[in-house]
Amino acid sequence: MPDDAQPLDPHLRLISDTFLEQLERLLALEERKRETPFDDPAFPSLARDVEDAARALLGRAAHQAERAHDVHDQAVGDGASSTIEDIPADLTPARILAMWRDADRELAVAEPGSSRQRELRDRVDALRSAYQRAYRRVDP
Repeated sequence: MPDDAQPLDPHLRLISDTFLEQLERLLALEERKRETPFDDPAFPSLARDVEDAARALLGRAAHQAERAHDVHDQAVGDGASSTIEDIPADLTPARILAMWRDADRELAVAEPGSSRQRELRDRVDALRSAYQRAYRRVDP
């Protein structure tokens, strides 16, 4: 798996955000086409624009699927999990370090043997790995 495909990779957030933007654009184009009279010279052009936007969206979906497999395998291998929504848009090494420290503090006071403790331990491990990878990307 590529080194940048860990569960807290900001690229995942970018892929998803871009997908949603393209989906909104496709929806707006289709709505505009639906409101355009058939005899309007813009109607065929709008239909082509919808087709182009749909093709671009399908390409983005294929990219997401590839990343999803990589990230899933990494999360299963690490025994840690997160969601795209968990990924801040500004995930820098400093931000990851802050998240890691917060999770570490929570872990220190979690009830021993609890599911919360296991969840936090997994999160700390995932954040440690994410920090190391992010740091290597910034300072090779």
